[in-house]
Amino acid sequence: MSPLPPYPQAHANGVRLQVKVVPRASRNELGEVLGDRLKIGIAAPPIESAVNDELVTFVAKELGVS
Repeated sequence: MSPLPPYPQAHANGVRLQVKVVPRASRNELGEVLGDRLKIGIAAPPIESAVNDELVTFVAKELGVS
């Protein structure tokens, strides 16, 4: 069994996912590992909470959770 990558970390209330978000990407997509973070491209612009809302929706969909 291979070891877990460094970006998910156990937390008292679940799991903490360390990410580097790239707003205004051509599409929502998972990228490469950058040190202890996972690069995630999000198509939304960094205006108000648009990119954060889209990030939460995208990650939840990728993980199969609500």
